[in-house]
Amino acid sequence: MTEYKNAIVKMNGGAGALLCSHCNTIIATGMVHKDIAHSCDECSNWQEIIDYLAGSCNSLNSALDMFDAEHLDMHDPFLKMLDDEIFLCNTCDWWCPIEEANMNSELTCNDCCDQESDEEE
Repeated sequence: MTEYKNAIVKMNGGAGALLCSHCNTIIATGMVHKDIAHSCDECSNWQEIIDYLAGSCNSLNSALDMFDAEHLDMHDPFLKMLDDEIFLCNTCDWWCPIEEANMNSELTCNDCCDQESDEEE
């Protein structure tokens, strides 16, 4: 059996199944797939919303309205995917990549924390 680092391939009733990397929905059957993260159609649509928000100060509600996806405002799988990729900085109100979250200040980006440090000096 092939070992995958990125793709999620599991046994399903004696047959292989390729799963969505975000929600674990079965995308395809079989045991041979590209070793990349795969997304189902729904998660691909969610990614479009996240990409739209990233690096902007748009509200989540306006983005969901624009993509006709208001039903996602309390949908835990979507919100988890959103939280895994971006966060809304409490200081500047910009959607930042999760990697830019300051470890010492929850939900504040590194840029805002750097500015606060500069102002204190």
